[in-house]
Amino acid sequence: MPTAKIEKLHFRGASNTAAFIVGLTAYILLIYLYHLALPGYFLFDDAPNLDNLPLIDDFRTAFAFISSGDAGPLGRPLSLATFVPQAAHWPENPSAFLAINILIHGIVTLLVFSLALGLAKLRHTNNSILPLWIGLGVSILWSYSPFLATTHLMPIQRMTSLAGLFIFMGLNAFVWAHLIDPWKTRWRAILLFGGLSFCTGLAVFSKENGALLPLLTLIVWFFWLPENVRSYSIIEKWVLGALMFVPSLLVVLYLLYRLPANWNEYSASLHFTPAERLLTQPTILLEYLRNLLLPNLSSITPFTDRLPPSQGWLNPPITAISIIFWFLAFAGAFWLRRATPVLFFGLIFFFIGHLLESTWISLELFFAHRNYVPAFGVYFAVIYLLIEIGRTYPRLISVGAGLYIALFAIILSQVSTSWNDKRVIGEFWVEHNPYSERAPQFLALSYLEHGDIIAARSVISEASERLPNNATLQLQRTTICLEADERFPSLIDEVEKELSDAPFHGMAAKELFRFSSTANLKACPLLDHNELLRLSEALLQNPAYLDNPQASSLLYMAKARNLFALGHHDEAIINFKKSYNIYPNLHSAWLTTEALIGTKEWLDARQFIETVRHEAETRRDDKKTWEKNLESLERELQRSIN
Repeated sequence: MPTAKIEKLHFRGASNTAAFIVGLTAYILLIYLYHLALPGYFLFDDAPNLDNLPLIDDFRTAFAFISSGDAGPLGRPLSLATFVPQAAHWPENPSAFLAINILIHGIVTLLVFSLALGLAKLRHTNNSILPLWIGLGVSILWSYSPFLATTHLMPIQRMTSLAGLFIFMGLNAFVWAHLIDPWKTRWRAILLFGGLSFCTGLAVFSKENGALLPLLTLIVWFFWLPENVRSYSIIEKWVLGALMFVPSLLVVLYLLYRLPANWNEYSASLHFTPAERLLTQPTILLEYLRNLLLPNLSSITPFTDRLPPSQGWLNPPITAISIIFWFLAFAGAFWLRRATPVLFFGLIFFFIGHLLESTWISLELFFAHRNYVPAFGVYFAVIYLLIEIGRTYPRLISVGAGLYIALFAIILSQVSTSWNDKRVIGEFWVEHNPYSERAPQFLALSYLEHGDIIAARSVISEASERLPNNATLQLQRTTICLEADERFPSLIDEVEKELSDAPFHGMAAKELFRFSSTANLKACPLLDHNELLRLSEALLQNPAYLDNPQASSLLYMAKARNLFALGHHDEAIINFKKSYNIYPNLHSAWLTTEALIGTKEWLDARQFIETVRHEAETRRDDKKTWEKNLESLERELQRSIN
């Protein structure tokens, strides 16, 4: 055998062995780094989605939990189903939840490797080494990305990573269908059609942005697949068209359908308009890109709420700069698409991945976990270009890429090792996220866990000064106090005044209702039902709350509970009924019935139950739930009479 061929074979074997060792080492280190963040803790979105886990004790209750999701239009039942086996661990053992999140991330990392490898093979059919190192580089950079860490360290964001798992699975099926022997038509058909249809369904029922899989597949089809591999039969073309174009069209139509509704009825709990959100997104997408490529510890946080939106092209100036940047980036990548197609492919993949969560849908402005799938386009373009350049400057690029990945690993280790020190990391997040409402709340709770009431009160007071129009923070100022606090009466007066004309904040009414329970007054012994009644009245005098049916219903319920606790039963029942009439719901129905039973107003209770029955007849989606609750109310009434 010629010497050149022997050396080529030897190099190939050494490269494969080296790639395997590097990949295995990186994979083990990845799991270890995330393991350092255990046991972790539950955060703001966990309780609303997982609070009913303790109710699961059989198949029926498990199904009720899985089908009760309201985090998105489709309920995300597949994601909720993954929490069912962990019901016994809620809420004492967050480690069990995060361990599954880390496991899912490990599986998705393998899918990212396979996808990058397959995409590279499509362009380098005669080179077995280059695609292998591209796949390895992309999967390591993507999986180590510190900016994506909150996706796995927040239990409920399993919804994001699970949807990502099925999106990457579907993309893999599509890409590898074009790499197998074209004569193996059965396997090709299974991968092409089964992967798209099956994975899209699974992804959508994990999280709604799974609906982007067909669109991302189109991006691969239009901007990456070489012409010579698109040898479809007539039937394949029609089926592929149905599976790719129709769902993609539905996504676009859904966005257009939501446009007028969002424009006219944007959620009052958000501090920006749809126009402001749309205008702010170019800046946020640029910030996402910066954090993906040049991560820093201060931007890796769950608390990015209340960011100020753009209010004009030059307000702030970064708005216009971002728009110009993206225009030039797209124009340049499009111009270079024949010489360097990966730039345009990576850029458009990134943008399409943000299509649902970065347009006018009524969501908060910024969340790092939204980049879980879109980040693939960025890292694929970076690694592909580096390894292409590395063919000319191998040592320089190898050292540079190694140092770049080492930087990611170091920052990720800083995140994971500091995650459980809630006081230290909380102080860091508050310092670097001055607009956040949740960061000071998180820090105050961590202080309270250590009995430091003064520090907790101080951090909430400082936050309320930074955000004086935030009604929720104003309310929370009154819930942290010392047993002998001479300033407390003047604090109540001050907060009452602020609430009477504060802008609407979705959590304020919920917080005040929660405080109206005696069990929630322990944090501040001075805050009794008289003060809570005053605060309820202050918000009820505020037109922003009075004009919102759901908020005003909660406030009337809070007022009723405080009146009932103070012994004003007749007035309390009037307010309970008012709460139900404004916004009929099962919660207010239960509380009203319990109040009537508690005062032995049995005839009135029976009449009220009939009122609820009439409401149940008008329900469509949740009629059975209302009927079951009515049966329980009637049993409760009968038990009290007997």
